[in-house]
Amino acid sequence: MKNLLFALLAVTVLFVSCQEEELIPEETLAPPQYLTWSEGDWWVYESSLYNYYQGDTVVTSVDTTFALADTAINGQLYRTLSRRLYSGGNLYLRDSSGYVVEPAGHILYSYTNFTDTLLNLLTPSGGGWFAQMVEDPAPTITPAGVFNTINFKSTHYHFTTACGDSIYYSDRQFAEDIGLIRMTYHYSAPGPCSVHYRTLVDYHVQ
Repeated sequence: MKNLLFALLAVTVLFVSCQEEELIPEETLAPPQYLTWSEGDWWVYESSLYNYYQGDTVVTSVDTTFALADTAINGQLYRTLSRRLYSGGNLYLRDSSGYVVEPAGHILYSYTNFTDTLLNLLTPSGGGWFAQMVEDPAPTITPAGVFNTINFKSTHYHFTTACGDSIYYSDRQFAEDIGLIRMTYHYSAPGPCSVHYRTLVDYHVQ
């Protein structure tokens, strides 16, 4: 009888112990945040052009983007950025399950999908471009600081640049809690053999 009681007690202790272990929540990492700014935050960008032939960089302009109040569009709440450098008006962004999209549903970038092609465009002449998210292998160094960035990297093909290339690449690099850090792009129109940059030089994010 005494042995039976000890056996029952041992089973009870084991059962309670297992329950306690199962009730302990597993540690989970908070999802990354890329649209965390508040109204009044700002970012200063410097646009520059690097000339391959001359080997020098020329600053062409400086512009500031401001965070405005959130805007409701079709029942969805969007973060709003001013776009004084562009004629297209303000930029409206929201997070859709890890994809940053604008009101028409177009994906601007993703911080969760580094596998699929996010954009694939063809032209009547047979050229085009496609884009995929990549994690930059090294930190991105800018006048505003050093950032770990993800990159909406696009590959352009069958366009002839001023450098004579038929394939070239463009980058849009983003950092968590801050947003756009740097853009790198080329023009296929006639002009100097060059690469254009739009780089963060200062910012204020609450």
